[in-house]
Amino acid sequence: MKPASIPLKDIARFSADAQVWRSFGRFIAVQNGALLAVPDVLVSGDFTAARDGCPVSWHEVLTAVDTPISANSRGLSPEQLADSAPLVAALFPPWGWAQDAIALCAGGRAVARVISPDGVIFCWVPDQD
Repeated sequence: MKPASIPLKDIARFSADAQVWRSFGRFIAVQNGALLAVPDVLVSGDFTAARDGCPVSWHEVLTAVDTPISANSRGLSPEQLADSAPLVAALFPPWGWAQDAIALCAGGRAVARVISPDGVIFCWVPDQD
């Protein structure tokens, strides 16, 4: 089953300055303490509005998208997703998401991460959610 197309303008809602970036096969939006990474095959819209490059450390993005889901992750119901990440739940299909925590750098503070079955990833610093 192919996931629904995600409009680029919806991804821009996650960005502090409405800017969406394209790198590592993903469209990326960031704001203070949060990062959204959406696989490019899921996105629709005017791609000329996205900037090539990475708005944060490439290491942080690759860690967020390449770290396997933790054995201690928990599956989220649509209600739990809405509690953890309200904008994610409002803009993306709310079924099948899992939540874990990862450190984006060695010795760094853990961030919360939710992952959809089709590879959408949202990370945030828990006390800034």
